[in-house]
Amino acid sequence: RHRATTAMMLGDRIDTAQDVATIAQAWSQLPLMARMLLDEQVDARVIAAVISSEIAAITRRAAQFAEGKLAAEGLGGPPVPYSLLVLGSGGRGESLLAADQDNAIIYAEGEPGGPEDRWFERLGKETSSALDAIGIHFCKGGIMASNAAWRMSRARWLATVDRWVSRQRPEDLLNVDIFFDAISVHGEMRLAEEVIAKAYDAARRTPPFLVLLTENARGWSVPLSMFGKLKTDTGGRLDLKMHGLLPLVSGARLLAIKHGVRARSTPDRIAAVSAIGILDADVAERLVESHRQIIGLILAQQLLDAEKGMSLSPKVALSQQPVEVQKNLKEVLGAVETIRDLVLEGRF
Repeated sequence: RHRATTAMMLGDRIDTAQDVATIAQAWSQLPLMARMLLDEQVDARVIAAVISSEIAAITRRAAQFAEGKLAAEGLGGPPVPYSLLVLGSGGRGESLLAADQDNAIIYAEGEPGGPEDRWFERLGKETSSALDAIGIHFCKGGIMASNAAWRMSRARWLATVDRWVSRQRPEDLLNVDIFFDAISVHGEMRLAEEVIAKAYDAARRTPPFLVLLTENARGWSVPLSMFGKLKTDTGGRLDLKMHGLLPLVSGARLLAIKHGVRARSTPDRIAAVSAIGILDADVAERLVESHRQIIGLILAQQLLDAEKGMSLSPKVALSQQPVEVQKNLKEVLGAVETIRDLVLEGRF
């Protein structure tokens, strides 16, 4: 009851906030809330879902503030219906404390550089600036609705999805990675659902594109030394996003695309594919458990780093982990090789 009340209070503060500063203050309390939940032995995936929910709510409020600002400047309200999307881990419900912003806009109609697009460009810039001020920082890769590549009309988004799938360029894989995890957080949900459904359908019906996604799995590996120990960086840390979460998330996404599963979270995707007989139940259980443990390790490390005033990342200091955790980590990361081998063998 206590943990539910804490999360609800934070959500209420965000929903009723009248300015960016109030939301920034609420967001700053997120590590404390996460610590309380983790200390009560709440599953780290549940905490990640709470964090993701708050990111969605904050993104929605930031857009509402931006709409108000544009109206106050005499630019009016949205010229056509639109949908604001959160992409990547936020869409999957798997964000942790070091999350930055990944967002996009789909608007009903209009041309690049036209009056509609110019209005939504301003909206995107104001929304992203508000999010950055709150503490959800600008995406280093530019995946924000303020950039034209992530702000288009419905028709142009549909054409873009076709281009991603048909050209089958390796550089388009990043777009796939985040877009297939998208969720609408504000505006007309139907616009987002139509484009996302088209993306799933087009990808599923294009075998060469699925092959390209499959080939991407060759780079997934557990970083081991010649003596069989886990390799760390010069600071004694191991990047569990790169060597753990990324392969599991990508493999589960490939499963979902290939078999028409519309679940968003990694565990739900694995469970759904197992339910239709594509993946053995024991293998699915192992993958889901490894995902749980990796998220838990990253979150626990981020909380420790936050309490020391350090910058947050998905890198975990192995020497700070209990001996039994260190011994178990190689087995946990073995799930990466399991999903890699299954993908490359074509058993999906």
